[in-house]
Amino acid sequence: MKQVKVQIITELPCQVLILEQEAVAEGFRFLTRLIEEWKSGKN
Repeated sequence: MKQVKVQIITELPCQVLILEQEAVAEGFRFLTRLIEEWKSGKN
């Protein structure tokens, strides 16, 4: 079985913001919610 490594990150990669913009342009807000929850510490 392959091992999984869990790592704490202190900032989101800039690519996530690019993906969020593309998702919002297509009517999806799941990345916006993920980013907001990550920033608040909820997720």
